[in-house]
Amino acid sequence: PQGHHRTYKDVKTGTWSDEGSMTLAMMDTIVHCHGFKPKYFLRNLMQYKYEGAFCVNQYAFGYSRHLEQMLRAHKEGTPVYSLDEAKKSRDTDSLVRSVPLVLMDVNCSAKQTIELAHKQALVTNMHPITGICSAIYMQWIKNIVRKENNPFVKSVHQLFELYNSELRQMIILEILQHKPVVGVNDIAECLMDTYEIICKTSTYHEAVIEAVRKGNHSTSLASSVGAIAGLIYGYRAIPQKWLDGLRSREMIDELVNEYAKEIKDEEK
Repeated sequence: PQGHHRTYKDVKTGTWSDEGSMTLAMMDTIVHCHGFKPKYFLRNLMQYKYEGAFCVNQYAFGYSRHLEQMLRAHKEGTPVYSLDEAKKSRDTDSLVRSVPLVLMDVNCSAKQTIELAHKQALVTNMHPITGICSAIYMQWIKNIVRKENNPFVKSVHQLFELYNSELRQMIILEILQHKPVVGVNDIAECLMDTYEIICKTSTYHEAVIEAVRKGNHSTSLASSVGAIAGLIYGYRAIPQKWLDGLRSREMIDELVNEYAKEIKDEEK
């Protein structure tokens, strides 16, 4: 938006940040492993951070301090699913990168969605709220694709009954009774901000611009909103100017085509 304060002033317009790179890393995992393989995905994240894989001009930026710490720990020998034993981080890392996972099979059960959401979130974020928010986000996507009424609200109700009492209480306090957390890159806040923006906007352009204007976790929120808005309004709703200005477009097109073929093969 005009007059918006840019955090990364040295980065050219049309460059995606960490959310885009992690989503591409997830798509690449699915293409090469025919599904989600935690070790392969973590390998891709390592290549992203230390070699600039899945980035424009091999320049990785925007990643959280928590993700950097987790990847450093893995580099030093800590195995997958043991990186975040403190279980304190509520970073948004695991939200948007889940999109390629759920689009593989939008007809899977809500229980399968929960299992897959937590499995991918636990690679870098072991706080249970990260898995819960990822599961709600993924179920929301499924409900949109299935053209369900009130897809977000329905996703919360569908998953609420499947969690144990402790996690249901967390859903009530962190999501249903949501209270904004100011100045924190918090996944529950990002999820609820995404829902709020989607509810009050009516085009893809309006939704993404509103997400950027809101600030705080701008790249996470704009990516989260953009994925949902893209499913609601369709590819043609994306402004042509934005598509034309996208850098390293060929990298995205190649991986998206491979991913689409993998999904079609799985359906067969």
